[in-house]
This record gives sequence, C-alpha cells and structure tokens, in this order.
Amino acid sequence: MSLLTALSAFAISKLDLFSLDSASDAVSDAVIQRIMAPAYGHSGRGQALVSVITIDDTNVANLHKDMEVQDWPPSYTDYANIIARIRDAAGDGEANRPRAIFLDFTFFGDLRDLSQESQSACSAVLAEGAPYRSEQAAECGHWALLQEIEISTQADKWRHLPACHASDFAKLACIVKTGGTPVMVGRPAKDMSPMTTELQAKLAERTVVADVTFDKGAYPMPTLEGDLRSPQLSDLSPAAALYAAYCLAPASACEPFNAVAGASPLDLETGATPATWPQDFSRPLSIVWGARPAPGQSHLNTRYNNRFTCTVPEIGLPILGYVDRIVRSVLNIDPSQPDCYYSRSYPYHALNLLTPEQAKDLLKDRLVIIGPNFTRGSDLHDSPLKGAVPGAFIHAMALDNLIEYGKHYRKVAVPVLDGGKILETGLLFCLLVLGHWGALRRHHLDEASPEGEAPLAAALRLYGVLLGISLLLIITVVAIGIWGLREEPINWLGVGATALTLGLLQRQQPVGEDMLRLLDRGPFGSHLASDLRRLRAWFDIESGVRAARAEAACPSPPIPTTPPIPPSPQAKEPTQ
Repeated sequence: MSLLTALSAFAISKLDLFSLDSASDAVSDAVIQRIMAPAYGHSGRGQALVSVITIDDTNVANLHKDMEVQDWPPSYTDYANIIARIRDAAGDGEANRPRAIFLDFTFFGDLRDLSQESQSACSAVLAEGAPYRSEQAAECGHWALLQEIEISTQADKWRHLPACHASDFAKLACIVKTGGTPVMVGRPAKDMSPMTTELQAKLAERTVVADVTFDKGAYPMPTLEGDLRSPQLSDLSPAAALYAAYCLAPASACEPFNAVAGASPLDLETGATPATWPQDFSRPLSIVWGARPAPGQSHLNTRYNNRFTCTVPEIGLPILGYVDRIVRSVLNIDPSQPDCYYSRSYPYHALNLLTPEQAKDLLKDRLVIIGPNFTRGSDLHDSPLKGAVPGAFIHAMALDNLIEYGKHYRKVAVPVLDGGKILETGLLFCLLVLGHWGALRRHHLDEASPEGEAPLAAALRLYGVLLGISLLLIITVVAIGIWGLREEPINWLGVGATALTLGLLQRQQPVGEDMLRLLDRGPFGSHLASDLRRLRAWFDIESGVRAARAEAACPSPPIPTTPPIPPSPQAKEPTQ
C-alpha cells in the first residue's frame, strides 16, 4: 500500500498541472546553490583564466569620448575596434594576446553589400588598418570586422583546408595549431534566424559562430548532429567553444582533448587525427555558482570607482564568515554594497586607466568574454545568487564549471530513467514508509497509555525521531545525486512536502491534538488552544456527518418506561 501511495503521489507530482513541481524544483536548486556557493572554486583555476569585459551604461553615456563610437548600438567598425583593442591591450606580439575572445553579440548583416565590388571599393580604407575612424569606414564596417577576425584567427593559413571546416571543433583546432587567436562571435537563436545570412556565412569561414541562447536550468553543450541551417555551423555554445580553445592550447591538461591537442597541423589537414568532440561533454550543463570574487577584483574596481569594493572576502573565508555567508545566502539578505561577480570583470571604457601590468594580468593568456552589462536590457537572466545578471556572466560561470570540474561537470537530469529520478522516487517511498511506521508507533503509544492517549513528551520524542531521520535521508540522497551522480539536485523540497502532507492527512487528528496540548500552557496558551479547538470543530464539517452515520448504523436501544402504580384502596385522602 505504501508503494502504491508513493508511486501515485510521484505520478501526480510529475504531471505538474499547476507548475508546482517545476517551482519547487527551482527553489530546491536555489537553496542548495546558496548553501554551496561559498565553498565553490577553492582551486581558483577558472578565476585565473576567465575575464569578462563589459560594455555598460557608462559606455553609452561616453561613447565618443571613451570608445570613439559615434552612435548606439555600435557599428561594425566599432566592433572591429573593440576586437583590436582587447587583442593588443596587454602589449604587442602574440605572447601578450588573450588565449581566446568571445564577443557576446549577434550579427545579422542581412542588409550589407558583401559583393566582390564592395570588397574592392573598401580595400583602400582597410589597408589603413585599425582603428578605421574615417568617415568612409562607416560604409566598410562589415569588411573591417571580417578583416580583424581574419587577422586574429590567421584564417589565411587554414581557410582553404576542407578538414578545418568539418565542424566548429575542427575549426578551433586549426586556429590554435596555426598560431591564431580564436575570436568568436554570437549568432541568433534558430527561431529568431532560421536561415544563415551571407555575413554569418563569411564569419563562419573565418571563426566559430556560437549560439548564444540557453535555457534557464540547462546550459547547452555540443550535440553530435550539428546545425541543420548550414553545414558550416554546429551547436557549439560559447562556454564550450572557449573551453575547447583552452584545452587545445599547448600545455593544457584536458584528458578527453589530448588526442586532438597533440596532433600536428598536417594530421588535422589529412584527417589522420579527426577533430571530433568528446562524448563526455555532450550532456547539458547545470551551472554551479560561486560566491567568492576573483582575487584582485576590489583593486580593479577602485581603478574606476573608489567607492566600489567587494563585500565578500576574495581569498578564503574564515569559519564565522562562511557561516554568515550561508545564512545570508539562504535568507537572500544582500549587504548594503553590491557583491562582485565570481569571474574577474572590468568595464571596457576604463581600460585606459589600467597600468600595463594590470592590463596584462587582466587579458594576457586569458579567456575573454566581451558582453553588455546594462541596468535595463534584454540580455538579463535569473541566477540563484545575483538575481538578474547579464548573459556574459552566465557564459563565464558555465566556462568556469568546465575548467573546475572537467568531464565531471554537473549535468542536467534526463527526462526519464535517470539516476536522479530514481533517487527521487526512492526517497519519496522511504519517507512515506517512515511516516506509516510513525503512525503505527503512535497508535501503540496510545494503546499503552492508561488515559488512551500517549503522553505529550513521548509524542514529541517520536516526532523528533521522525524529523531527524527524514532530514538525514534527504541530505544523504541529495549528496549522492550531486557528488555521486554529478547531476543537479533532486526536487527534495517537493518530495518532502508531498510526504509531509500525506502523513498529516493520514494522522491529522492526533498530530493536531498534540500541537494543541503543546500550546495549552499558561493563561495565554490555554486561551489560544481553546480558540483553536473551537475553530477546528467549526471547520470539521465531516464530524457531524460521521456522527449521524454512526447513529444510523447503530441505533441506541429504547429506554424502558415504568408503568404508573395504581393507588391503594386502603389509601385515604388526607383530612383537612
């Protein structure tokens, strides 16, 4: 019966008629994220490699002054300038360049003239080189963007090789092996742009064009089918592309990528070492968030805003500070000053304020993400720690997870026959069986009591034992799912609420009376318990129906009546 009840309750919860299961699942994950966030990333590998350069509201206010941008949104010429500046900000030469750059912007280019005549007409302007600030460059911005990407990726060395266009992963391998710097750009979602424009096709000839879209609870990883819109585009997300660029670089220890990373350019050209994406990285990623800012972030902030410092320690957390951070995270209490993001970040408009050493520390040999960070914008997404955050920091956190965990990153549970679903069903069954045992135990206590009701102290001890075992079961199963299966947390909140509700419905009378007895102490408690009893009786409509049915089923026997005694004939009336 308990198994049937558990399966029925689990099936009803999975129907998700009113999105209750989805809502409780999101809350369950958010609570676990806030508890574990202070302990994430003690190795610091991701923070030492990832940098986010933001284009924020200050850039919009000072476009011409700081960026030489004439209007918003920036033109293709301005994006070419941004790429050139980030690439060479740490110093001249390939040794000072970033390891890879991702520009978190989408390019359509459907109104651009990409004919051979247009390219020839712009060749004189492009020959002048960056930063393309002349008035004539405005009409040649798309060619300027393509040229800057081609210079960075050294596309002239590998673009003619068919093996380098087999997939985006093969393209990245060719860029890295020929000594180029991968400068990747975004593309719209499939529902926004079902067809590939001519500009996107030309971008794909020179670099990786990554899909910037992602679901709230599942960050996409490459699928083996590829993108049906074009054979030159595949489903490679920004974090996956940047992680591949990191693993393919020399002296990188990424076990699933060793075969491709150790191949020579000739092996890639001839196909002797096929550049195939590792199967270990094919399931969607469930992002784990960190709360500790990158080392040196507060010092970077003071370069452009002396009042903006991180409120969370950057290196380590003492035990009291760790407990304080957990309490604040669980209760969603934010300090007065805003916390810094986990990944190192800096605004684009303030790059000129950095010293050469600071610029090298921020950009040299790093995986750089350039994206918008506006207080009001469409590229904002919910996060369990920071609320609405720009999409660039979502990509950065997903990339940090891949660097931190490698092939053991936390994965999203599959819809059916998943280890997490089996654990969730087993936990619900165990909690229901535990509740049934508690009901039987309470019944035995009632029978053993002379008053017919268990003493309050014994009942409370039983409830404490049931609560403790339930919490131990939930913590154990959640830990097995997170660290054993490497999957997102199960819906422990929904499972616990379902088991508790069913248990209370089965034993609502004794449990309610025990709570009233616990309150029935002192004058105030006695009045409160009395009022609650009257309220319970008023709400208990079924009690009158049950009493009427019991009386009809077992009618009480009639009370015998004694006939009157006739007066005695000897009796005389009393005299006056």
